[in-house]
Amino acid sequence: MKSICLPRLGAFKSVLCVLALVFSAGAAHAQAWAIPYNFDYIGTWVANHNLARAVHHCVGGLGGCPPGMRRSGTQVQASPPRPRVPPPPRRGAGDWLYTGRDFATTRGIEQLVSTYPRKNQVQMVQTYTKLIVTFNETVPRAYGIPRNNLATAYAAILAGSYAAYTNQPFPDDKVKPLYRQMEQVILDAPEIYEASTTDKNTLYQIWVGLSMAMMATQADLAQHPNPVRQAQLQKAGADSLRALLGVEPDKVRFTRQGMELL
Repeated sequence: MKSICLPRLGAFKSVLCVLALVFSAGAAHAQAWAIPYNFDYIGTWVANHNLARAVHHCVGGLGGCPPGMRRSGTQVQASPPRPRVPPPPRRGAGDWLYTGRDFATTRGIEQLVSTYPRKNQVQMVQTYTKLIVTFNETVPRAYGIPRNNLATAYAAILAGSYAAYTNQPFPDDKVKPLYRQMEQVILDAPEIYEASTTDKNTLYQIWVGLSMAMMATQADLAQHPNPVRQAQLQKAGADSLRALLGVEPDKVRFTRQGMELL
């Protein structure tokens, strides 16, 4: 594949060039793009930890969680917020959202590859590991957001899902506002930020791995159009957004203030 990773490209687009090259290498190119992942797992996990509810309380407020949810700039009535258990003093948000050192566990990658045919799983372990390493070494530094952080990973899976659904790269200028918004969302969900480091590390791998797989596939399809693959990728992005947010994907928008639900 001819590289299109030029210095004049935006930070995210340059990263995606690298990811597309990684993702399309060798046998992975023939198998990985289908992303045969069970997004119901994400939906179940989110439901069990009230993450979708936290999203609906916090969306639209970068500085806190208002009692109403802003839908496309309009305040609407929401259910009363549940009592919040704030992090204890002397620990910042970064401490509570830290997922541990790289690959302290491999449970997330094992979950990611479990839905692939057994003969392809070794190759897919290598592919997802490369994608996560590439993300860790480029994206946090490029956007000034923390590495090994749940909010970073959550923003990544939302961005990757939206890129897959719309077949467009996620805009550079919307990355950090989305991260800040998702940090507040997770800090409003004690079941998540009080989880074990192993569970956080597992979820980080799943969210980042899936995000980078979808973004890399979108970047590859931009260079090598394929209607069948595009339809499969769009479905994967739509299924992911439904599982994460509990809304139809066409109701989701991203702005310079963060995410909005129409």
